[in-house]
Amino acid sequence: MSSCPLPPNPIAINVSLPPQLEAYVRLVIRILHAARDIDAEFPHD
Repeated sequence: MSSCPLPPNPIAINVSLPPQLEAYVRLVIRILHAARDIDAEFPHD
């Protein structure tokens, strides 16, 4: 495990990705953040 440590910041992974894949990953992260904000506005019982 120590031979392949994960970066503390997920966005740091984008540095080694192709531009197309980087854009896709950023879009997914944006959607996840939006979903988290929606959950915050409408808490589940």
